[in-house]
Amino acid sequence: MDHMILVSGKWKVEKTKWLFEVDNDRGSIIVATNDDTRFEDSVKIIFEDYGVDFAENDLELRYLFPKQNLHNQSINIPPVKIGNDRQFHAFLGVCKVENVRLCVEFKLKKIAGEGAGEDQKQPIHGDDSLCIGDTSEDMFSCPQV
Repeated sequence: MDHMILVSGKWKVEKTKWLFEVDNDRGSIIVATNDDTRFEDSVKIIFEDYGVDFAENDLELRYLFPKQNLHNQSINIPPVKIGNDRQFHAFLGVCKVENVRLCVEFKLKKIAGEGAGEDQKQPIHGDDSLCIGDTSEDMFSCPQV
């Protein structure tokens, strides 16, 4: 049995860095996983363990790719999104060799037609090469792509 460390909060972009601001009220949880754990089951567990209503909220799961794994690459990597079983199992594979936190962001579901035309893409800035994460602080950052 393996374990995932989940941290609730919100991603922000400031200048050329991705920042994850921890929600101190919700904080962190640990969830048991194994090779048979399905993404959909994990999503249900996350909603349940955080006590968040899935009917009113969407869930985004992202993590900072360990910079040690990028030693020969000079590309900027924004937080990696998990949205299906394949991506979830890739994350679990990374967790087996690295101590990686899964960042959980709850967002209120939008009403049909609300927010139409909003573009959430960010412009490319800077030449920073690697994500920065400090597990001892309430915020950690990644260069924006």
